[in-house]
Amino acid sequence: MGARVKKRGKSWYVYSYFKGTRQAQSCKTRDIAETVAKEIRLAQARGAFRIPEPGDAKVETFQDAGEAWLERYAKRHCRQTTYEGYARLLRQQAFPLFGATPFEAVTRRDVEALANSMADRGLSKSTIRFCISAIRGVYNDAIDNGANLNNPAVRPGKFLKDKTDRRLKIVPLSAEEVQRLLEGARVIDRERADRPLKEVVPSYYLLLLTLVRTGLRLGELTGLQWGDLDFHGRFIEVKRQWTRGAYAPTKSGKMRRVDMSRQLSEALRGAMESRRVELAVEGKELDAEAPVFRNGAGGPLDESNVRKRMLRPCLERAGLRQIHPHVLRHTFASLLLSNGEPITYVKEQLGHASIQLTVDTYGHLIPGANKAAVDRLDDAECISPAINRLATEAESASRSLEADRLEVPDSSEAEGGGPCRTRTYDPLIKSQLLYQLS
Repeated sequence: MGARVKKRGKSWYVYSYFKGTRQAQSCKTRDIAETVAKEIRLAQARGAFRIPEPGDAKVETFQDAGEAWLERYAKRHCRQTTYEGYARLLRQQAFPLFGATPFEAVTRRDVEALANSMADRGLSKSTIRFCISAIRGVYNDAIDNGANLNNPAVRPGKFLKDKTDRRLKIVPLSAEEVQRLLEGARVIDRERADRPLKEVVPSYYLLLLTLVRTGLRLGELTGLQWGDLDFHGRFIEVKRQWTRGAYAPTKSGKMRRVDMSRQLSEALRGAMESRRVELAVEGKELDAEAPVFRNGAGGPLDESNVRKRMLRPCLERAGLRQIHPHVLRHTFASLLLSNGEPITYVKEQLGHASIQLTVDTYGHLIPGANKAAVDRLDDAECISPAINRLATEAESASRSLEADRLEVPDSSEAEGGGPCRTRTYDPLIKSQLLYQLS
């Protein structure tokens, strides 16, 4: 028994040995091959490893089930980008590690080993979660179809916990930096003005102004069409996104309305009129389904070009740090909150699925909210009138009780020698208020 890693050509192979039989398994990288070999050695130590023999009935492996799930379910019911991501991660990460393992024999430890292996190779927590989500989907599908087994990828637990506060990763631009960025875009637009039309569109200034005034995701921006703009109501209907060369539903799958500021509304209206004039010269009319921000060929912009060829030079011209376009979405939210807008309004504008996501992400940006709450405790006039009333009544009852005690005659002096009261004197029964406060 044993497992050995060896390179042949451009591929790495893991050779496993069991009862005189050798089996080879191809891996894309040496790190993956070493991880696979380690898992094989552990399985051999537990006595859970064997190489199928020619007479054995075919056992469905995890790779068999995964490929079937991708073709039958993910390809039909997931967005194209989601399907492609699942397929890539299963084939590059999960299959090399335990793809040859019988489907019902994959354990939680296997999934944990995969997560640790991906983390060791520098892959992000979100990528690891996405990969485990695909594995969970494969097993959920089998369970829904009657398989009697446990899902090893459900509740991944501690090995996926990220102790880093997500709020520390959000560093939005300030209002002053936004102005510098927009001014840098204006300067670049003026420098490009004498170039051919195909090289002039789109306006860098208008594109960046739309991002910082609406908080749209980059795919939503590139998927924006002229028919989505309502200048009378001053809002944009966000209905779709443009991603990987095709239109797709928004991230939430829902349409939302995003308000336009007067500055943005006027800028977009001017761009629409200019486009109408350009088309009229050619004897054409403006198509409501044409992209607002188009490339030289007239189609939607590529996200990579927006990042590298538009945002990057504007940041350099403005003397600002390099950021991802998504930071402008965070900037939009932070500026709204710093101006005192309700976080519920910010949630609706951003299109978050829940207010909890908005609060967790941006709640710390609400200026002075907590300080104002505790400062009000210092104001004596803010003490509840009900508390004041209870305190006054308690003091009055206490004085009345003391007076009663002074007026009670001694029982030995009472007429007839009998007790002066028909029942035991109990001050707590006389004053229910004191009883409640005790």
